[in-house]
Amino acid sequence: MSAVEPLSSTTRGDWSSRAADPVWRGTAIAGIALLGGLSLALVAPSHALPAVVVSLLGVAAAVVVLGRRAATAVYRHPALVAVAVIALLVALRIVGLDSRVVSSVPGLQAVSSLWGAGRGPVWTLALMALAAT
Repeated sequence: MSAVEPLSSTTRGDWSSRAADPVWRGTAIAGIALLGGLSLALVAPSHALPAVVVSLLGVAAAVVVLGRRAATAVYRHPALVAVAVIALLVALRIVGLDSRVVSSVPGLQAVSSLWGAGRGPVWTLALMALAAT
C-alpha cells in the first residue's frame, strides 16, 4: 500500500489568483476590520468608540465590495428580502432583543404584536419559509 498525499486546496496558483481578485481582497479587508473591531471591543470594553469605528469601516468596505452583488441577487430573487427579514427576526428572538427592537421601530408594532401573540406558530412559519427557499 502506498501512502496517499492529502490534497491541498490552496496551491500556489490558487492563492495568487485569489490575491489578484479585487473582490476577494476587499472582502478580506472587510473581514479583518470587523474582527479588529471585535477584538478592540473585547480587549478594552471601556473604549468603545475605536471598536465601533473599526467595525463600521469593515461594514462600509463590505457594502462597497459586495453591495452590487447583493443588489443583483435581490433583483434576481426578490424572496431573499423576505428570507433576510425572517432570519433577522429569528436571530433577534434567539438573542432576546425581539420585543425591544421590533417595538421601538415605527410601523413595526403590528409585527411585534403578531410575533408576541403566536410564538409557536411564528417559529414554525419562519422555519418553513427558510426551508422553502
